[in-house]
Amino acid sequence: MTRTKLSREQIARLRSKSSTGSQVEFGRMVALFDRANIISEGDSWFGYPKKVGSGKPANIIDHIARKTRGHVNLLRLESNGDEATEILSGNQRHTLTKLLKQYGTGDRPIDVLLFSAGGNDIVGKWDLERFLNPYQARFSAENCINRASFDNKIKQIELAYRELLDIRDQYSPTTMVISHCYDIPYVTGKGAKYLGIKVSGPWLQPAMIERGIPEPMRRAVFAILFRDLAKMLLALQKSVGPKGRFLVADTVGTLKDKGEWLNEIHPKSEGFGLVAAKVYRELKTVLPHLPDWG
Repeated sequence: MTRTKLSREQIARLRSKSSTGSQVEFGRMVALFDRANIISEGDSWFGYPKKVGSGKPANIIDHIARKTRGHVNLLRLESNGDEATEILSGNQRHTLTKLLKQYGTGDRPIDVLLFSAGGNDIVGKWDLERFLNPYQARFSAENCINRASFDNKIKQIELAYRELLDIRDQYSPTTMVISHCYDIPYVTGKGAKYLGIKVSGPWLQPAMIERGIPEPMRRAVFAILFRDLAKMLLALQKSVGPKGRFLVADTVGTLKDKGEWLNEIHPKSEGFGLVAAKVYRELKTVLPHLPDWG
């Protein structure tokens, strides 16, 4: 859509937006404003909803969108509960491929694809229990992990990321893909609430109870699971090299305190801000003109 088809009020509204979930609006923003173009796709670490009446950023992208307002055109595709293997299949893969091809063949390509996925592949309701062995006396945290099942899942997640990079290479080779490693959660039995009503979760505690894993050992088990995911992502970044245009923010160990977590798998706003700062640091290496985080 050209500038002449929009009123001054419509253009001003688009100019003031920090992001949009509408592909139509994003197309208008790209056509109107000579700014960096970013797509975000992923799970609840990018899309966790804000509390009613709260203006605080509720996830990584909320923090980044606030910081980059007026500097980027940002299309948000993320959705709570998404898995890496799910995003890289079916309609979501088709949508992402279409967008990368659409803008990659023009003079205003997508500069950065922010991608958050892999956590739900591990902690999903029909997944996590399979990765745990029934507890036996004198088990270590490592003994609690069903290595064959979990290693297969890590390989599946890696293949999803490689599929993403291949799609990017085919249709928008100048686009930088930036991801992150999550952090080590606490097994609290606390789920997500909306207006005081539980809407999902807990995600971790039920599987631990089902497998009989003692409470003092539970977080150590998740330290292994999420560090293995991080190792895979960082190794993938290294294997594709600088020309692979893939960056991973190493966020394991960012959250130092249980109080920084809102529930079992999501930080509070301030916790997400600490993680977002590390993702933003990678983003600044690609788009150095963006405002400083501080």
